[in-house]
Amino acid sequence: MSIVDSTHFGVISVKNCDDEPPQIHLYHIASKKILETTGALLEAQYSIDGQYLLFITEDAPFAETLHILLIDPDTNVIDSIELFAPYTPGTLRNIVVVQPNKVIFSFFDKTETWHLEVLQKPYIQLWANEFPIKRSSPLLHKTWLTLQKK
Repeated sequence: MSIVDSTHFGVISVKNCDDEPPQIHLYHIASKKILETTGALLEAQYSIDGQYLLFITEDAPFAETLHILLIDPDTNVIDSIELFAPYTPGTLRNIVVVQPNKVIFSFFDKTETWHLEVLQKPYIQLWANEFPIKRSSPLLHKTWLTLQKK
């Protein structure tokens, strides 16, 4: 298992809505499929054993959200994590692959370090939300991604 830089996805368009987060449309070059997900900026993308790891932000400077998605080769979302704190600015910085399956970065504060790990095998997590980390399915979630502040 090894995380490497990728250029497999390109941005087609971003749809901004007044009362909802923006929606980004991404084109997967290999499969020619379109992935629609929450966000406005594709900040970084990586390939990992035929899957893809995407870092997407909403481009909201005073209440930024970071969406981290693990995508399969057919552009299905396998796992996702949101990093969000109300009324808190965020900028994705200092993103570095540090081990074959780990990425570190800073988001809210440039002095903090977040550690993201892509697991080789998922496990079932009973409760997945712990502020400021949020998952779309917080109960009994099949987890491929782990995120910790260190």
